[in-house]
Formats: sequence, structure tokens, C-alpha cells
Amino acid sequence: MLPIAFITNLTFSEIAIIVVGAVMVFGKDLPRVVVRGMQQLAKLRRAVQEMWSEAGLDEEMRRVRAELDAEVPNLSSPKTLLAEGRSKLHEPIQAWKKNLEKEVTDNVPVEKKRPAPPPEEPETKAEAESDPS
Repeated sequence: MLPIAFITNLTFSEIAIIVVGAVMVFGKDLPRVVVRGMQQLAKLRRAVQEMWSEAGLDEEMRRVRAELDAEVPNLSSPKTLLAEGRSKLHEPIQAWKKNLEKEVTDNVPVEKKRPAPPPEEPETKAEAESDPS
């Protein structure tokens, strides 16, 4: 059967509106109209298949599929390809990172910071009450 792509994009409410509209337009004749539409769709499908076979597209599709199937075993899995790509990129990136860090440290003077003094402990409530000052 021919795939009707636009139906998969319709929401439930849109389909409901189409059905209500069809009932309003065709009324009692709706079942007959649906059957006739399905018959026309079947005729269209047969005509398209006949056109493909007359044009030799079926044979061409089989040939292309056979070529692709022959090549598929030679292809690496996506995970393998990704791992190879990462390993090829890892070394240059690490070298670039080290060079950049070296340039930054060579060109930008770094001041030594004094360590911050430890924070004073807050007085507890009991110590504050016992201290007369």
C-alpha cells in the first residue's frame, strides 16, 4: 500500500475535524465514498507499480540493493568509526592544549598569592555572656 505521509503528521483533533467534515458533506453516502476512494487508491497503486516495472526501475533498485548489500559487510560500525575519530583527534588536541598552556605561562606573569588567613571562629553565646567586656 502507498504510504500517505501527511496522515502521520495529523493530530487527533485534526483527524476528528476531517471526519466530522466528511460526515457533514457526504452524510449517508460516506461509507460508499470511502469504499470508492479505497478502490481508486488501489488502482493508483497498481498503476505506479506498472509504471516502475515498465521503466525498469525495479531492476535498477534490485541492482543497487545488491551492490549496497555487498558493501555493507566491509563497513565498520558507527561505534568503531567514532572511536577511531576520537583517537585521531585526541593527540593533536592534547598537543595544542600543552602548547597553549606553555605560551600562556611564558607570556603572562603569575603573581604568587598569599594564602588567606583562616577565618576567626565566632564566639559562642555562652562565651559572649560570660565575658564582661
